[in-house]
Amino acid sequence: MKITLLRRTILAASSVAVSFALASGAQAAFEPISCANASFCAQGGTADGSAAVLTTTSPTGPASGWKITKLPSSFQVSSVSCPTTRLCAAATANGQVFVSTNPLGGTSAWRQAWAGYGAAGSLGPAPQVACSPDGHCVAVDPVHNASAVTSNAASTAPWKPLAALSVERFNNSGDVSCAGGPVCVLANGYVFQINTDSATVSGPSNPLNSSTTSSSGVQRVSCVNASVCYAMGTAGGFQSMFLSSGDGGSSWSATPWPGTFGLLPALSCSSSSLCAIASDTLKATADPAGGPGSWGTAPNPFGMSRFVSCAPGLCVTGSEAGIAWSTNPVGGQWNRVDFGPTFKPAPVAPSPSQSPAGSQPSGAGGCPDYMLFDSRGSGTQINSYSPAGAALYDQLREQHNGQRVTRIWNPYPAVELIGGWRELLNFAGAAFKVAKIGAYHDSVADGKKWLRAHLASEIRSCPDTKLVLTGYSQGAQVTGDVWQRNLSDAQRKHVVRVALFGDPYFNPKDERDRGGFSEDRHGALGKRVSFRGDERVVSYCHLHDPICNWDNNPVNIARYKTAHHSDYGPDGTSAAKGI
Repeated sequence: MKITLLRRTILAASSVAVSFALASGAQAAFEPISCANASFCAQGGTADGSAAVLTTTSPTGPASGWKITKLPSSFQVSSVSCPTTRLCAAATANGQVFVSTNPLGGTSAWRQAWAGYGAAGSLGPAPQVACSPDGHCVAVDPVHNASAVTSNAASTAPWKPLAALSVERFNNSGDVSCAGGPVCVLANGYVFQINTDSATVSGPSNPLNSSTTSSSGVQRVSCVNASVCYAMGTAGGFQSMFLSSGDGGSSWSATPWPGTFGLLPALSCSSSSLCAIASDTLKATADPAGGPGSWGTAPNPFGMSRFVSCAPGLCVTGSEAGIAWSTNPVGGQWNRVDFGPTFKPAPVAPSPSQSPAGSQPSGAGGCPDYMLFDSRGSGTQINSYSPAGAALYDQLREQHNGQRVTRIWNPYPAVELIGGWRELLNFAGAAFKVAKIGAYHDSVADGKKWLRAHLASEIRSCPDTKLVLTGYSQGAQVTGDVWQRNLSDAQRKHVVRVALFGDPYFNPKDERDRGGFSEDRHGALGKRVSFRGDERVVSYCHLHDPICNWDNNPVNIARYKTAHHSDYGPDGTSAAKGI
């Protein structure tokens, strides 16, 4: 059993957006997923301000087959692990762990196994939990430097703290996997073996020669039994690698993978004859050791997924909009089940604190009424929304309560410009507009490519859906460029709002500008052509923001992350008005 660990870093606008967190006015939002078999799956998330788990005995059925259980926590479930129908564990964003030997039994069937902390961490990986079918479990909370294990999850005995694990080693996203026996495998760049019987740690090993300051190393792991494990990672900062182990993670063999696995991929293997990778595409193979050519690839019906779970005969991937399932993932046949923002699943065991099922969202078939595409700013985590984009989304849902309003984040790199020598090269390449210096040019190009393709796909699939485009900082460049240069007039007719925040190509003379900027200063990289009075477009810039209102003041440049460039959230709310 495997569940993806997410690394949340400091956002350029000082706020973290977790995609499965409950948005203002939302009833329920879920994403992490775990399937015990083809007849039982669970999703973690939040509902009405409480931690919650969705369960179904028909993963291939309609959304109405999913039932909800609320847990006694105000923090969303960030990880769920159900190796059997008689054992599920859920970790919340503040490190609490809840366990049930009867996950269909309602709230009273879940108990708190680990107390966690009073507040969720603002930085670092989200807490996660993994369990094996025989009841060995590991919970890891890197933010609070804590972890715990049990060798018998069915027991009411308290879990043992694992003080020996240096969770500061989580230099990037990673996984923990427990498949049988007392040993679980943790990958976070390095690889650790955790003995749940003795509460001890072996390792780390370093099969891809990663360092604590790089994004290289083993980042995903999925074990199918006590001996066989598969993993994914990056060597040297750029070479994708697929790894396999036949001794429970002690030693690994690595195979280069041409290209990439996708953006922020998730890995799940149910056996040595079924593995799946979910990201912006969905990949699966019946021969994990067969090399890259043995994998089939299909489009992701949600555009992006960060979680996938495979059981014998079934793979399911979760997104905040719903799930996609396949009984033939190698053949690329996936089926989408849309939950929608007003999805209110019936409770497993109704109680006065739980509401009955609500009405289904409007919209034709699986298509939303509104779809927001958000491109975040430089140096922010790939699985996040910009604060302004998130605020616009919340306001849009409030304005169109009862309609289906969904969103998706652009998974482009959004490379950082401030930091070490690599970041300085990115800055130089951006400032001097030299594509071969640093990675900024390629980052923007990737963002535009993704946005163009997914807008076109959404228009083809859902021609009646109204589209909203938002972009912050580097993401504003991406969004503004695509709007001005890459969409046909017919495609633009589907867009009802383009909102840019802190655009490095801000034009202070455009009538679609908003904010307290100086009309004498344009964006740090130049100024874009006018939007020619297009009332669908708004472009926000704040005075002394050196990204959109460049003024050569080193004090303002040094403060751009924490001051003038960081407070566009309220503008997102304003930008939603009139949609």
